[in-house]
Amino acid sequence: MKHSRRLARTCAVLLALLGCQATPAVEVDPGGSGQVLLLPLWTTTGGHSTLLNIQNLHETASYRKIAKLRLRDQEGAVVFSGSLYFHDPQDAWTAGIGPREGGGSRLISSDETCLLVDGEQGAEPFSGMADLDAEYGSAEVILMGSGWTVPADQQFPIQWDVVCSQLADKWNVGEWESNPNTPSIHEAYQLFAEWQIIQVEGGVVYKVPGVAIDGYSDRVQHTRPGDPLPDLASGHDTGTDEGNTKSRVCSNGKCREDTWPTPLDAMAAALMVDHFRGSYNINPNLGAATDLVINYPLVMYFSERDGLGSPVDHAVPLGHSFVQMATYDRVGNDRVPQGCVGVPQLECWDTEWSAPQPLDPQALPIMAVSFNPAESQIAPSAVLDLPGAWRMEFPSENEYQLPPLPSEGSFHARPSSNSLNYGWSMISNEGNGFRGAPAIPVVFQRYVNGVLEGSDGVPQRANYSFAFAPAIWAWDITWDDTGED
Repeated sequence: MKHSRRLARTCAVLLALLGCQATPAVEVDPGGSGQVLLLPLWTTTGGHSTLLNIQNLHETASYRKIAKLRLRDQEGAVVFSGSLYFHDPQDAWTAGIGPREGGGSRLISSDETCLLVDGEQGAEPFSGMADLDAEYGSAEVILMGSGWTVPADQQFPIQWDVVCSQLADKWNVGEWESNPNTPSIHEAYQLFAEWQIIQVEGGVVYKVPGVAIDGYSDRVQHTRPGDPLPDLASGHDTGTDEGNTKSRVCSNGKCREDTWPTPLDAMAAALMVDHFRGSYNINPNLGAATDLVINYPLVMYFSERDGLGSPVDHAVPLGHSFVQMATYDRVGNDRVPQGCVGVPQLECWDTEWSAPQPLDPQALPIMAVSFNPAESQIAPSAVLDLPGAWRMEFPSENEYQLPPLPSEGSFHARPSSNSLNYGWSMISNEGNGFRGAPAIPVVFQRYVNGVLEGSDGVPQRANYSFAFAPAIWAWDITWDDTGED
């Protein structure tokens, strides 16, 4: 152990002195830019709307980037697909998703950045409006390549509608019809995005933390606007063809590289969450409400590939969505003490509550949990009005009713059916185990104070809200406090 630590430190120093860079690997980018951008939730429930802002990054060498944009519904089905063609170094595409009269949602954008969609006659420029048969879901942006030209982009001033029509022609009657992979790709090519959920009537806005992935692919995957590829399982690196796609995970002060049989496994490792911690507030005196939304972006892929079968050799299948949770008051007292069962291997749970109830894993990419009490175990969430949200407080007549949830406190959760420090979800080619599930948890909090009189005597709305990513650990916490090297 001591020798391996010294070796790791020596390697790190040598890499720094020699200016060497680590080889590309699928990993979460802490700065928020990457080849893949994941939005865990868009919604139009409860009078909310969602604002999208996807930005090109000229700092990454090539500015004419091409990206696939997909909006998925709450069950993971694609409800919109298109291809974005960024034309300027700091170009950004903006859009809004709002409620649609009669149900569903509507995507609206007047941005001149070219967005191509599939039409009856082939690829065509986005008309500016599209109806979505969903009220909430998730979104993904995947970089497909960079570098394109059309005759109209040589004119000044440039007519962007002409540019977009000529890009569509390249698919319908031009070079991309037979050879779409003429653009280039490089690990430095990246995009950035901002996502906001707003409710004008309530005067609240949530800046939703997304996830950016680096090292997704070293090859061009330029496809038609409605093509199902590229997707989160079609990444590629120098080891993919030999069954050694690399992932890199940094957590708990430790970074580790692993290789995996498929790109899907590597992506799962990069997104793996063993457990996470955050705070909640449901104090009625503050008009407080808290929702926890967990996005499982890969659950449909694993469900299709591996099914929902029983765990094998203590491995937990990743094709389901499941959450366990324990809560604590501000002092740190837990609502229900930890329990352990199992002999001879001790299986410990610090869980007081889990969903789904009863224990019936489901393949759903979005799970909502609301901390506020309700009349039923499943009800629309208190903050975002998401349907089918699990409630932390059971109905009073439920035989498993727990002591009342403190109005303010913290929670400790795991996004899978793993017990604490027990059972592997994945094991890499190197034999390293991962617990948990690839997940993106986000906490939404809202405080409603109505309309109050300001210092100048003018009434003003006093509601406020925020969204945050809880603290996340990729693997169970281990430490050595002996002071030895």
